[in-house]
Amino acid sequence: MNVPHPHRPSLWLNARLATMDPVHDAPYGALEGHALLLRDGHIEAVLPQAEADAAAFDGEVFDLQGRWVTPGFVDCHTHLVYGGSRAAEWEKRLTGVPYQQIAAEAAASSPPSAPPAGWTRRSWRWPACPGSRP
Repeated sequence: MNVPHPHRPSLWLNARLATMDPVHDAPYGALEGHALLLRDGHIEAVLPQAEADAAAFDGEVFDLQGRWVTPGFVDCHTHLVYGGSRAAEWEKRLTGVPYQQIAAEAAASSPPSAPPAGWTRRSWRWPACPGSRP
């Protein structure tokens, strides 16, 4: 797919949009089969696909072929220390629950446990791990 020129009008067809707008019933305010009209790097209109007239449009036209368009960059990752899915935490954050509350709830629901044998500082063979410290 070509990259749109930031100062030319562009019409993005066949998009799936994550609007994050609670007025839409679908998760993440998803809109299927829509088009975006962009001017000067800003979204000017969100239209149902049937209302987007690519033939009459004077600008660049891109067919997204059902690809998702999301607001901003979403860096969905976790760290091994969590060892599981954090999707429920993400859902809470999307609804405005402060991270401090989520962390407190997580700590209360899973009491600390001893690490497996071989992973404690006293039994781990630190010199066998390059770059590690005792």
